[in-house]
Amino acid sequence: MDKTEDAEENYGLLGAYPGYPRKKVRLIGSEEDWREGTLLYEKSEDRMVFQFNDGFDETRLLKRVRVQHDEGFLYLLIETKGRIDFSKAHYLIGLDTLSPERGEFRLPLNTNVALPIGIEFLIHLAGKDRSRILICKDYDKYLNSERGEIRPLVADQGEWVLIQHRSNIRRLSKDGKRFFPSRVHCLSRLRYGSLEPKHPSYDSLADFYFIANRMEIQIPWSLLQFTDPSSRRVLWKEKGQWWKKTDGIHLLLFSYRPEGDRLVAKKTGLSVNITDSFPSTLKREEIRKYSWEGWDTPVYHTYLKESYSLYQKALRNIPERIE
Repeated sequence: MDKTEDAEENYGLLGAYPGYPRKKVRLIGSEEDWREGTLLYEKSEDRMVFQFNDGFDETRLLKRVRVQHDEGFLYLLIETKGRIDFSKAHYLIGLDTLSPERGEFRLPLNTNVALPIGIEFLIHLAGKDRSRILICKDYDKYLNSERGEIRPLVADQGEWVLIQHRSNIRRLSKDGKRFFPSRVHCLSRLRYGSLEPKHPSYDSLADFYFIANRMEIQIPWSLLQFTDPSSRRVLWKEKGQWWKKTDGIHLLLFSYRPEGDRLVAKKTGLSVNITDSFPSTLKREEIRKYSWEGWDTPVYHTYLKESYSLYQKALRNIPERIE
């Protein structure tokens, strides 16, 4: 994990955050934050793959996707025609960070979608408490570290797994009398909230936010297994090799109607159980790619953490020493 994902790299009273003079995306649904965003997809007509005619088709109707980044994160903005309602619509975002020839070629959750390119990561937006990011099985570091190779293969079984990180290996104490098991943490959960301190949904660890018909997402580069986003290097461990350079990130987006309270898609009666998609027709040549120029010097700003004022107050309350 890098600084963003590692708690031990975030101690102290003074914090440093990408962007200047403030965060690039504050997760408040502000159009101002997206003036420099790249428009990746846009739909002028209200055409969908399938309509249920249940009064909620507009929340599943995809209208626009914008993408941007900074030194710490990849940011996504998804806009639908109708107001977001996760009881009526879920969304899947496929990301290919390496090669269209490799990765997982099938979506999960009863969508029955075969993809024209392989993807390594899948973001599942399903509500405040159930949203997550998944990784294709062959590219997961935790599952594949022991075999010595961490690289996506060609797969079409829809084998998506949670992203896990082993922070401590199992070991014995120096005297050999105590056993310490390994500790593994799940990194897949996406936390709902805003990064704006005065916002009612403020959460300094927030990953996504939604309001009206807009959904904003920030994903740390390390969670997408970028070893160096400034030079577009991604993890690829094979025969002494540790990384490969990518020319960008391919993105696909899907909406579907969940079956009741379950995460799976409700059947449409078609060969696929999605309600809309970007691109609208799943042809390889129509899939858009987001790329960026590299950088040598990171742009950042510093700020005083909330603990600063608490510590300051505590110091002031210490009584003076009496001789």
